[in-house]
Amino acid sequence: MTRQNLLRDILQQPTLEAMKQAVNQLNVGELVNLLPTVALNKRVLLFLLLEEPIALNVFRGLRFEEQLILLYAMETSEQNWLLNLLEPDEQAVLLTILRRGQFRLSYATAR
Repeated sequence: MTRQNLLRDILQQPTLEAMKQAVNQLNVGELVNLLPTVALNKRVLLFLLLEEPIALNVFRGLRFEEQLILLYAMETSEQNWLLNLLEPDEQAVLLTILRRGQFRLSYATAR
């Protein structure tokens, strides 16, 4: 099954619970490679369905630019959830960028 087909199959599950079960069966490496290949809204959805330890490892495995893209696409409550999973030094870097608006979502979505 191709990478795109794998994610398409997960996204076509009939319920969020079924999607959650399916996406959490993938390994971290697969998720790190696959998430940046899907539309941003679907990427956020799939990421938020991950169990916390998996989400943390996936986030840390993403390139820094991809981390920022994902973070900027989230609602504030979702950002807070993710930031609370991170170590204080990781939080500090990301919060500084968020507060200064140094990274624009318009740039991130133009790719």
